[in-house]
Amino acid sequence: MVAVMAKVFIGEDVKETYNTLDCGIIGIKSPVFSYNRFKGSDPVAQVEMSSTGEVACIGRDMLETFYMSWLGVGQQIKKKVILLSLDEKYKQKLLPLVQVLSQQGWQFVATGGTHDMLVNNGVQSKFVFKISELVEPNIQNTIANREIGLIINLPRDVFNSDANTDGFKIRRLAIDFHIPLVTNFQLSEALLESLALFYDKPFHVESYRELVSTNH
Repeated sequence: MVAVMAKVFIGEDVKETYNTLDCGIIGIKSPVFSYNRFKGSDPVAQVEMSSTGEVACIGRDMLETFYMSWLGVGQQIKKKVILLSLDEKYKQKLLPLVQVLSQQGWQFVATGGTHDMLVNNGVQSKFVFKISELVEPNIQNTIANREIGLIINLPRDVFNSDANTDGFKIRRLAIDFHIPLVTNFQLSEALLESLALFYDKPFHVESYRELVSTNH
């Protein structure tokens, strides 16, 4: 790809058609957002936001390269327990991946609607009440006690940063208690699939020179 880009820059005609993911080597960057430095801010990345850093990884497999990059920004899942807080439109889309992880021994925590959906589809789930319901077992104490390894919170409206909503409070607790948080559907898909394939397994690390030399 570097050679192709060089030809474009100097004005040479490039008649071939390239599919980026068919080029043998994949590069993926994961951003770093310093939400923990801004107390009370809503940790949902929006279009006007800039990252405070990023980690790039290269490899041959898209999911493996993504997962290495995601881990490279300091993310660490310490427990195989995932809190799912999903808007209705995402539940069925993520269900197949959740079922795979459940079969691998991952545990899930959810409130009413999501909990019922999981149980009705053969996925064991621990039920917790919403923060606003003020009843135990409650999401707030479950997060504060660090019983969760990963939080996936997919709100209906990412532009709604009302501090009184349960979603905002969940996201803020994730940051304050240093629990990995995902608020994007595409990212959650990639991460869940990566966990099913690579969690707690060693990576085969190659240098850029090794990748290039074996790609020709």
